[in-house]
Amino acid sequence: MGAILEQLFTYVHIQNSSMQIEMKKCDIKQCLCENLFSFYEDFKKQGIEPEVHLTEEPVYVLLDELQMARVIQNILKNALVHGDARIIVSLEKVSSKILLHIRNHTNEQHSEKPELVFERFFQGDKARNTQSSGLGLCIAKELVEQMHGSIRAYYQDDYFGIEIAFEEMEKQA
Repeated sequence: MGAILEQLFTYVHIQNSSMQIEMKKCDIKQCLCENLFSFYEDFKKQGIEPEVHLTEEPVYVLLDELQMARVIQNILKNALVHGDARIIVSLEKVSSKILLHIRNHTNEQHSEKPELVFERFFQGDKARNTQSSGLGLCIAKELVEQMHGSIRAYYQDDYFGIEIAFEEMEKQA
């Protein structure tokens, strides 16, 4: 119940524009790795070893590292709750864009309108009995957009995925 209240508080905080976004140059690869590691026990309990594909070098983008960590955590929680066997995480540079994909295998079918997952209180199948607020991906979308990134949801080959895109920063300070 505490986690649901925290999500609701965060959502209201974002909607009222009272959340401070402190943009600075951050290594999104490091942020991603730290958050993946924080989910180690959760993956282990479910018998999942994430498949991870990362760039070799650091990847710098302008963002709020604390809020980006929240975004990654919300997406990973969603993947653990709604995925059924496999999670794939990738970070790549395409032209001047940095793309972060988090995909999970699923038997759920919502492929007609994947963007619905970003709707407030969306929980997909109402018959499921999860401790979900339906706000995690809504919060992720709001935060990514406040950090001048883009986020989209998609279904492809029995995988549900979230793609986040940011502009890469120059390597010099």
